[in-house]
Amino acid sequence: MKYLKIFILLYTCIQLSSCSSKNDATQKMAEGSTAMPAQTSKAELAGNGALNKSVFLKAITSLKSGEALDTIQMKNILTPKLMDLDRTSFSGRKVKQKDNMVSTTEASYKTNGKLLYITITDAGKDSIYLLTLAPWSAMQFENMRNDGFEKSIIQDGNKIDEKYNSASHTANLSVIYNGRILVDLMGTNCSLEELYTIIK
Repeated sequence: MKYLKIFILLYTCIQLSSCSSKNDATQKMAEGSTAMPAQTSKAELAGNGALNKSVFLKAITSLKSGEALDTIQMKNILTPKLMDLDRTSFSGRKVKQKDNMVSTTEASYKTNGKLLYITITDAGKDSIYLLTLAPWSAMQFENMRNDGFEKSIIQDGNKIDEKYNSASHTANLSVIYNGRILVDLMGTNCSLEELYTIIK
């Protein structure tokens, strides 16, 4: 319990810092466009791009020693177009932490007032590091507010954290695949349903 509290404290600090930087970036990218886009129908969602999950799921299976995926492999997961949004930036890095290698890939997408940020982290064999990034994965909860909610669920064996804020029109979705790859999505003027089409 002591370690879990520490993880949650670390997570809160990371989230506050991340939200601050992302909100600044969102304001700059969305400047001059305040209108909400029209709702996307389910029929339209069906034809939109999704993460190339088969790339990293196949790569993970082939890895024997738990090393992290290469940044090139990670980039192949983030297709040039997601949810009909065009990729506007990409960065990737691979860092050795003690005897474990961690890969992190980030990308942003934008079109017609919609903004999307994606971070994919392959923690390799370091499950403790993954827990510091996603302490919500160690518990199940549901929090409701006037302007939104946050809850954790398990779907197809994968742990998922959902967040939605109606005041800021932001949706967040975090998924852990195979107990080692964390996918974080943050969308502005996007619904959770739309974010789910990316990880389908």
